[in-house]
Amino acid sequence: MDKLLRMFEKANQEIKHKNVIGFYISVKELFDKLSCDCNLIELTEHKKEMLKEHLSIIEDFPDDIENYELNVSKAYLYLYNENKEKALYYLNIAIDLNQQDDFSYILRSKIEDNENAIRDLTKAIEINPSSSNYYLLAIANSESDIPLLNNEKLEFNWLITQKTISFLSKAIELNPMFIHAYSERGSNYVKINQYNEAIIDYKKCIELGDESYYYYLSIYKNLIEVGKFKESLTYALKTLELMPDLNFIQKDLGNIYYNLSDYQEAIYHYEEFLLLEPNNEKVKNSIEVCRKNRFYEEKKLAAITAFEKCDYHSCISIFNEIIDSKYNYDMEFSIFESIYYQFDLKKIYLLAILSREGINIQNTETNQIYLELNNLKESGKRKLEEGLELSKDEKNIDKLISYQFFSKLGFGKYENKGINEIIKLNSHYILWCIINLKHFAVENDILVLPQFRNQPLLTLAIEYNLIKNIIIEKWVVEKDRRNYNNGSDYLDSEDYNNSFHSNFYNDDLDMDQQSPEFWDSI
Repeated sequence: MDKLLRMFEKANQEIKHKNVIGFYISVKELFDKLSCDCNLIELTEHKKEMLKEHLSIIEDFPDDIENYELNVSKAYLYLYNENKEKALYYLNIAIDLNQQDDFSYILRSKIEDNENAIRDLTKAIEINPSSSNYYLLAIANSESDIPLLNNEKLEFNWLITQKTISFLSKAIELNPMFIHAYSERGSNYVKINQYNEAIIDYKKCIELGDESYYYYLSIYKNLIEVGKFKESLTYALKTLELMPDLNFIQKDLGNIYYNLSDYQEAIYHYEEFLLLEPNNEKVKNSIEVCRKNRFYEEKKLAAITAFEKCDYHSCISIFNEIIDSKYNYDMEFSIFESIYYQFDLKKIYLLAILSREGINIQNTETNQIYLELNNLKESGKRKLEEGLELSKDEKNIDKLISYQFFSKLGFGKYENKGINEIIKLNSHYILWCIINLKHFAVENDILVLPQFRNQPLLTLAIEYNLIKNIIIEKWVVEKDRRNYNNGSDYLDSEDYNNSFHSNFYNDDLDMDQQSPEFWDSI
């Protein structure tokens, strides 16, 4: 800015001495040294009175349609004294006199509509392909964006943005220290969702010495967009340090810490945000989610630790505490929402129940249930290969299905009802079927539900169910392998376990087991 002030003062002295040519040369040099308008706008805001004085001096000069420097100087002073109509009048005269000076085209581009501004700046680049001229053309081009109403306009705006980026890239190529060009290019990359490229440009602005909070803000926002929450944290904290009054940063920090699973810090920043915006329900809900997740994480760690120490009673108690938590408002769905995808965790819970009773299924070769069911599978496979008739048990084990939570049964007194409905009506029925029907199992996760807790059949049902799912997994893999080796595109795993729309009815049950009276007695 000091250098610009000196150049401005030089122009001031020239006009005071009524040296129009010297004034024109000084102002043109000033524009040539500018990388963009930002500093000039700031400068002219501080020098308004001086510019008025300059205008009054030059107005004393009579118009001369043959004097290029006078017409450009008058145009410049009218423009920055906010008289665009007169500025345009003198610029048109000047350009008619000299069409090889980019300065007059640059000035006129600041007055005209966007289309004509682009035309003038394109001409300015033909005369002088400078980095500042490419930058000005990029800005004018970006302002030709139109409101998005349909896909065609979306495509048009995308092309405009790409063109703007190409102009800015040229400006940077000509001047690698051009901070504003990097910043503007970063903003245009964001428009077309190229967040990584935007991050690189904003970081370059900081590297070149501009410590503006805007760049730190832009970096962390774009890092969030690409899921780099750990890195975004550094820039968000720096933004807050530079601009502590920007309350939305507290909310953003809460979101970042949430995604890093640091729920305590997330709660802190959400609460800081609420100090100024206490009625923000969305942030209040975020705090509750953090408290819930923090509870689950702490309990999960405690349960796993207890299991590893063979303290199965404590492990089970902790899991029951999770399941009975106040956060499970709707028992049917909330448990599945809270730990549904943590398959290993729920398996630990089920294994802890077995281990408490001294049952170990980790070594399947010594488990009698596994040996019985697997032998039936093996013998059934051999008979099928030899074209022999299968026994009832072999047929049943061959039809073994692991039912999902919303799957409907095709047999028994609850025919056409979903597993989820049956659990509410008669959870004992599910456990009995797991133990007594070789064709029936459920997804292991289902047995975590509290409706099964403390039922006499639960431990045996868990053992049967885990073993049956091991059998299914083993034989699905085996069938896929055989199909692949036989050149078939069909994979048995694609529908082997798909019981959502099963209309299964077990014709091989004993006749008394097919009667409604039998099922009513269970």
